[in-house]
Amino acid sequence: MKAERKDLWFLLIGFLVLIVGTYFVSKDVIVTETATVILTGVVLIWYAWETNQLRRETQRQTEIQLRPFVIFRFENEVFQVSNLGNGPALNVRIDDVRISKEDRAVIRFPEVVPVLLVHESIPFPGEYILQGNTVDSESSAMAHLNPRFASLRLPVQIHFNNVEMKSYTVKLVVSPGTIEIVGGN
Repeated sequence: MKAERKDLWFLLIGFLVLIVGTYFVSKDVIVTETATVILTGVVLIWYAWETNQLRRETQRQTEIQLRPFVIFRFENEVFQVSNLGNGPALNVRIDDVRISKEDRAVIRFPEVVPVLLVHESIPFPGEYILQGNTVDSESSAMAHLNPRFASLRLPVQIHFNNVEMKSYTVKLVVSPGTIEIVGGN
Protein backbone atom coordinates (compact mmCIF):
# COMPACT_ATOMS: atom_id res chain seq x y z
CA MET A 1 0.00 0.00 0.00
CA LYS A 2 2.78 2.46 0.90
CA ALA A 3 4.62 1.67 -2.35
CA GLU A 4 1.46 2.49 -4.32
CA ARG A 5 1.12 5.84 -2.52
CA LYS A 6 4.77 6.57 -3.20
CA ASP A 7 4.20 5.83 -6.91
CA LEU A 8 1.15 8.11 -6.95
CA TRP A 9 3.04 11.01 -5.32
CA PHE A 10 5.94 10.49 -7.73
CA LEU A 11 3.51 10.62 -10.65
CA LEU A 12 1.79 13.78 -9.38
CA ILE A 13 5.05 15.62 -8.70
CA GLY A 14 6.38 14.56 -12.11
CA PHE A 15 3.15 15.80 -13.67
CA LEU A 16 3.51 19.25 -12.03
CA VAL A 17 7.21 19.50 -12.94
CA LEU A 18 6.44 18.73 -16.59
CA ILE A 19 3.68 21.35 -16.76
CA VAL A 20 5.79 24.07 -15.13
CA GLY A 21 8.84 23.02 -17.18
CA THR A 22 6.84 23.20 -20.41
CA TYR A 23 5.74 26.73 -19.56
CA PHE A 24 9.29 27.93 -18.83
CA VAL A 25 10.75 26.26 -21.93
CA SER A 26 8.17 27.46 -24.44
CA LYS A 27 6.71 30.59 -22.79
CA ASP A 28 3.67 29.79 -24.93
CA VAL A 29 0.34 29.25 -23.15
CA ILE A 30 -1.02 27.05 -25.98
CA VAL A 31 1.93 24.64 -25.70
CA THR A 32 1.52 24.56 -21.91
CA GLU A 33 -2.20 23.85 -22.20
CA THR A 34 -1.59 21.14 -24.79
CA ALA A 35 1.03 19.50 -22.58
CA THR A 36 -1.37 19.72 -19.62
CA VAL A 37 -4.18 18.04 -21.57
CA ILE A 38 -1.86 15.28 -22.84
CA LEU A 39 -0.45 14.60 -19.37
CA THR A 40 -3.95 14.65 -17.89
CA GLY A 41 -4.94 12.04 -20.48
CA VAL A 42 -1.98 9.86 -19.51
CA VAL A 43 -2.93 10.09 -15.83
CA LEU A 44 -6.56 9.24 -16.63
CA ILE A 45 -5.51 6.20 -18.66
CA TRP A 46 -3.28 5.03 -15.79
CA TYR A 47 -6.10 5.61 -13.29
CA ALA A 48 -8.60 3.68 -15.45
CA TRP A 49 -6.15 0.78 -15.73
CA GLU A 50 -5.62 0.69 -11.95
CA THR A 51 -9.38 0.83 -11.34
CA ASN A 52 -9.90 -2.06 -13.76
CA GLN A 53 -7.28 -4.13 -11.91
CA LEU A 54 -9.02 -3.38 -8.62
CA ARG A 55 -12.39 -4.43 -10.07
CA ARG A 56 -10.94 -7.73 -11.31
CA GLU A 57 -9.33 -8.51 -7.97
CA THR A 58 -12.55 -7.68 -6.12
CA GLN A 59 -14.49 -9.98 -8.44
CA ARG A 60 -11.94 -12.78 -7.94
CA GLN A 61 -12.07 -12.45 -4.14
CA THR A 62 -15.88 -12.50 -4.17
CA GLU A 63 -15.89 -15.62 -6.34
CA ILE A 64 -13.44 -17.38 -4.04
CA GLN A 65 -15.58 -16.56 -0.99
CA LEU A 66 -18.79 -17.86 -2.60
CA ARG A 67 -17.54 -20.91 -4.48
CA PRO A 68 -18.12 -24.52 -3.49
CA PHE A 69 -15.14 -26.62 -2.43
CA VAL A 70 -15.72 -30.38 -2.50
CA ILE A 71 -13.44 -32.95 -0.90
CA PHE A 72 -13.43 -36.73 -0.69
CA ARG A 73 -12.99 -38.52 2.61
CA PHE A 74 -13.49 -41.81 4.36
CA GLU A 75 -15.59 -41.38 7.48
CA ASN A 76 -17.72 -43.77 9.55
CA GLU A 77 -16.58 -46.64 7.31
CA VAL A 78 -18.12 -44.93 4.25
CA PHE A 79 -16.68 -42.90 1.36
CA GLN A 80 -18.15 -39.41 1.44
CA VAL A 81 -18.03 -36.17 -0.49
CA SER A 82 -18.22 -32.99 1.57
CA ASN A 83 -18.77 -29.42 0.47
CA LEU A 84 -16.54 -27.22 2.62
CA GLY A 85 -17.21 -24.11 0.52
CA ASN A 86 -19.75 -21.33 0.88
CA GLY A 87 -21.81 -22.13 -2.21
CA PRO A 88 -23.71 -25.23 -3.34
CA ALA A 89 -21.90 -27.69 -5.59
CA LEU A 90 -23.72 -29.07 -8.61
CA ASN A 91 -23.09 -32.25 -10.63
CA VAL A 92 -20.43 -33.64 -8.28
CA ARG A 93 -18.57 -36.56 -9.83
CA ILE A 94 -15.32 -38.44 -9.23
CA ASP A 95 -13.07 -39.78 -11.99
CA ASP A 96 -12.17 -43.47 -12.01
CA VAL A 97 -9.24 -44.22 -9.70
CA ARG A 98 -6.76 -46.57 -11.37
CA ILE A 99 -5.27 -49.09 -8.94
CA SER A 100 -3.43 -51.33 -11.40
CA LYS A 101 -2.83 -50.75 -15.10
CA GLU A 102 -1.82 -54.37 -15.73
CA ASP A 103 -4.95 -55.83 -14.09
CA ARG A 104 -7.15 -53.03 -15.41
CA ALA A 105 -8.25 -52.51 -11.82
CA VAL A 106 -10.12 -49.31 -11.05
CA ILE A 107 -12.45 -47.94 -8.45
CA ARG A 108 -15.40 -46.32 -10.16
CA PHE A 109 -17.83 -43.88 -8.62
CA PRO A 110 -20.80 -44.14 -11.00
CA GLU A 111 -23.05 -41.67 -9.19
CA VAL A 112 -23.33 -37.99 -9.99
CA VAL A 113 -24.64 -35.92 -7.10
CA PRO A 114 -26.93 -33.27 -8.60
CA VAL A 115 -26.73 -30.89 -5.59
CA LEU A 116 -24.38 -30.87 -2.61
CA LEU A 117 -25.41 -28.09 -0.26
CA VAL A 118 -23.08 -25.85 1.73
CA HIS A 119 -21.32 -27.82 4.51
CA GLU A 120 -23.16 -31.01 3.54
CA SER A 121 -21.56 -34.47 3.51
CA ILE A 122 -23.16 -37.46 1.82
CA PRO A 123 -22.12 -41.06 1.19
CA PHE A 124 -20.55 -41.62 -2.22
CA PRO A 125 -20.40 -45.37 -2.94
CA GLY A 126 -17.85 -46.80 -5.32
CA GLU A 127 -17.43 -50.03 -7.25
CA TYR A 128 -14.32 -52.14 -7.72
CA ILE A 129 -13.85 -52.96 -11.42
CA LEU A 130 -11.36 -55.69 -12.36
CA GLN A 131 -10.67 -56.33 -16.06
CA GLY A 132 -13.92 -54.59 -17.01
CA ASN A 133 -16.18 -56.47 -14.58
CA THR A 134 -17.70 -55.16 -11.37
CA VAL A 135 -16.34 -57.31 -8.57
CA ASP A 136 -17.97 -55.86 -5.48
CA SER A 137 -18.78 -52.50 -4.01
CA GLU A 138 -17.57 -53.66 -0.59
CA SER A 139 -14.39 -55.30 -1.90
CA SER A 140 -11.15 -55.13 0.06
CA ALA A 141 -9.74 -53.27 -2.97
CA MET A 142 -11.82 -50.28 -1.85
CA ALA A 143 -9.45 -50.08 1.14
CA HIS A 144 -6.91 -48.49 -1.24
CA LEU A 145 -8.84 -45.24 -0.78
CA ASN A 146 -8.98 -45.53 3.00
CA PRO A 147 -5.90 -43.77 4.40
CA ARG A 148 -5.72 -46.27 7.29
CA PHE A 149 -5.23 -49.19 4.90
CA ALA A 150 -3.81 -47.55 1.77
CA SER A 151 -0.54 -48.99 0.47
CA LEU A 152 -0.29 -46.90 -2.71
CA ARG A 153 -0.41 -43.20 -3.62
CA LEU A 154 -3.60 -42.88 -5.64
CA PRO A 155 -4.80 -39.67 -7.31
CA VAL A 156 -8.48 -38.76 -6.96
CA GLN A 157 -10.08 -36.01 -9.06
CA ILE A 158 -13.41 -34.48 -8.10
CA HIS A 159 -15.33 -32.36 -10.61
CA PHE A 160 -18.23 -30.05 -9.78
CA ASN A 161 -19.92 -26.82 -10.84
CA ASN A 162 -21.16 -23.74 -9.04
CA VAL A 163 -24.67 -22.31 -9.56
CA GLU A 164 -23.43 -20.41 -12.65
CA MET A 165 -22.21 -23.75 -14.06
CA LYS A 166 -18.56 -22.76 -13.81
CA SER A 167 -16.49 -25.96 -13.61
CA TYR A 168 -14.06 -26.72 -10.80
CA THR A 169 -11.72 -29.62 -10.10
CA VAL A 170 -10.11 -30.66 -6.82
CA LYS A 171 -7.15 -33.04 -7.01
CA LEU A 172 -6.40 -35.23 -4.01
CA VAL A 173 -3.89 -37.97 -3.32
CA VAL A 174 -4.80 -40.84 -1.01
CA SER A 175 -1.71 -42.39 0.50
CA PRO A 176 -0.86 -44.37 3.62
CA GLY A 177 -2.16 -42.40 6.59
CA THR A 178 -3.46 -39.32 4.76
CA ILE A 179 -5.57 -37.68 2.11
CA GLU A 180 -3.78 -34.65 0.70
CA ILE A 181 -5.19 -31.86 -1.46
CA VAL A 182 -2.61 -31.32 -4.21
CA GLY A 183 -4.32 -29.00 -6.64
CA GLY A 184 -7.40 -27.67 -8.26
CA ASN A 185 -8.91 -24.63 -9.82
